[in-house]
This record gives sequence, C-alpha cells and structure tokens, in this order.
Amino acid sequence: PYRNSPLALYERSEGELWVKRHGDLMCRSTTTTAQPPAITDRGAVESFSRERGTRYRWGHVSVPFGRYSLTPTPWRTGDTALLVSTLHSTGGTIALEEPQVLTCVTIASDEVTGEPVFVPDPEMGALVSYVKEWCFIHPSSTGVWSHRDSLGCINLFKRPGENPNDYDTFWGWIEEHGLTREPLALVVAPFEELAGEGAEELPRTLTLEGL
Repeated sequence: PYRNSPLALYERSEGELWVKRHGDLMCRSTTTTAQPPAITDRGAVESFSRERGTRYRWGHVSVPFGRYSLTPTPWRTGDTALLVSTLHSTGGTIALEEPQVLTCVTIASDEVTGEPVFVPDPEMGALVSYVKEWCFIHPSSTGVWSHRDSLGCINLFKRPGENPNDYDTFWGWIEEHGLTREPLALVVAPFEELAGEGAEELPRTLTLEGL
C-alpha cells in the first residue's frame, strides 16, 4: 500500500528497444482496499462514508500487469492527471481477465465477544464487473494510507506547499520532452522481471514487444 513501485520514463530507440530517460520515482501501484478493512480502520471507513455520502466497498483491483494507453485529463487539484486505459483506447477503462468483486461492509457486533466487526452489508449485494473504470495516474497528498485514494489508481506524492514533490517531477518529465499531446503507453510489470534479481533501480534499456 505504500509508495514502493519504481516508475521511470522510457523513449523508443528503435524497433522494440526502449531507452530510459528519467527515473526512478516511487509510486503506489497497489490498492489498499483489495481486502476487507480491519477494525482498526473503523475511523477511516466511517470518515470515507460520511464525507462521500456513500457506503464503503472493498475488493478493488489495482492496475494489473499489462500494457495500457495514457491520456492527459484534468484532476481535482488543478493538476493534470493521466487516464489509464486498455491499450489503444482512451476512456480510462481497463478490461480485466478476472472479475472485480466489490463488497459493501457494515459494522456489527461479534456474537461471542461483543466487539465491533465489519461484515457484508445484508442490504447491498456485491458488484461484479470485468471492467475497471476511472483509472488514473494522479497526485496524492497522503503519506501512507488513504481509503479515498486507494481504489486502484497509481499515484505519486504531492502535498500542497511541499516542493520539490514527486508528482511535479513526473509531470515535468512529460513536459520536458513535449509529450503532452503525444501517444503515451504505460507498462506495468513485476520489478524483478524488468530489472533482474538484486537490482535497485529500473534498467537503462528495455525490450518491449507490442508497443
């Protein structure tokens, strides 16, 4: 759930060879709402529900391993974010090989101990979908944990008034190379698969097929 996924910018050199131009920045690519909340998360869950006026659901899928298209779009902070879409599309929707099952929770009392526990809400059925909508790379001011920013997007740290910050650095890479109107792709893969066992950063070159 923390920012421990290296992110870098690569440019195609020729054919399937890509050369690293900038990196590495640490992003969060793993959702913190994939599993049911623990009772220690009660305050965060109640705050999420109260402020959004909605019930809390868990079971969100992160951006799965694969290749995607990126499209600039306005973000609520005034920054420019990037929609993450199935390759060669632009709508911020990802087709999933395995379904995303969102389960609504409510707070109840344990029958034995009387302690509060989270249980599936009997009034709300699970939502099952083979698509993941509204996927972004976006800035987040949360240091480690946030139910608000943990629905499965990729985010980089940016807290108002703190400079330099990772998200501005990331967006600066894109502006520096004049890529705001150019086709961009996102490759999500296991770090060891790209960099090799024992590596500490992403490699200088990559061979990427299908882009």
